[in-house]
Amino acid sequence: MSWLHWSIVTTFLWTIQNSSMYYFTNIASMNAMAVNTFSRGIGIVCMICYILISGLSSQIRKNIVINIFFTDIFFIIVSSILMLLGNIFLYMSYSKMPHYQNASVATGISNICIIISTLLSYFFLNGTLSFSSGFGVIMCFIALSIATTGWDITKVFSRTDRKVKNKGDDKRHDDKRHDDKKWGEHDDHEAAHHTKYENSTWTTYALYSAVFYGFGMFSTLALAKYGIKLNSLSSSIMIIFIEFVIGILIYLLFTNKHIVKTYSLKKYGLHNYSHDLERLVSNKKFILNGILNGICEAFGLFGLINSYKSVSNGGMVDAITGGYAIIQALLLYAIYNTSLNMSTIVGLVTQCIGVYFIQK
Repeated sequence: MSWLHWSIVTTFLWTIQNSSMYYFTNIASMNAMAVNTFSRGIGIVCMICYILISGLSSQIRKNIVINIFFTDIFFIIVSSILMLLGNIFLYMSYSKMPHYQNASVATGISNICIIISTLLSYFFLNGTLSFSSGFGVIMCFIALSIATTGWDITKVFSRTDRKVKNKGDDKRHDDKRHDDKKWGEHDDHEAAHHTKYENSTWTTYALYSAVFYGFGMFSTLALAKYGIKLNSLSSSIMIIFIEFVIGILIYLLFTNKHIVKTYSLKKYGLHNYSHDLERLVSNKKFILNGILNGICEAFGLFGLINSYKSVSNGGMVDAITGGYAIIQALLLYAIYNTSLNMSTIVGLVTQCIGVYFIQK
């Protein structure tokens, strides 16, 4: 498969994965870090199963021991931490968003990372861009802005609060779109949402996500470019494994009651982390959703690394994969009846034009 095909596959996988994350963090009100640890754990299990079935276990094990631990461990760790932070801030943005708002808005803001990764690739990795490809990247970025934030981006960053009536929330949770055939039923705990939101909170998290994603994608690109003998599957599973280990270490750390009392966990986005993680692994419907989430995240990352290997500038890949925000807008509208503007359709068309110029 060409880098373009891998990029498109990653786009659709991450559309499903981030829509699932919206369910966990916004609808079910789960801690963002807990969901990330949960889904990464399932993703590792799924990738190991694939490796065993495909007979690649000895090759992957050898690649991890020889190439990763002795030559590429620095890039792996840096990529893991930066991508982890990018993920967490995006999911925290989802959790703080009003329920009437389409989560693709936060995703679109986080995709400012496209500009960051493109520039870093150009200046530090000799990531050349033709006039056509550069124009395509700009078109994709404009498409994301139009589709996710509408025509007036200033409204997204306004510091106004809006109260959501409980009656509206109840009606929303009674909607048939929320049955088990979708992402899962909702109990009383899941339906307990705040009624007051401040735009500056979730937009700030989305911007933090953009910065960490930008540098994370750049370091992952460097890994794909300079790790010549590095297998994409082994590097993908190691990045996810490191994220999972960090999550487990945090869980073990906060079993200490003294630490819990000493530090304000809510301040660091870890409020209810341990409780929610335990709840996630003990609920069948969460596990089923987590399997879907983990598979899409793990193999989406695999596709991203594969597409990075043969592209002249990593920003070209990021501009295409970032288009999942537009498809996510349509999917969330279909499942959760979130808001959807005509600008989303315009953005989708613009995105297709941008992809055409990128690969031309």
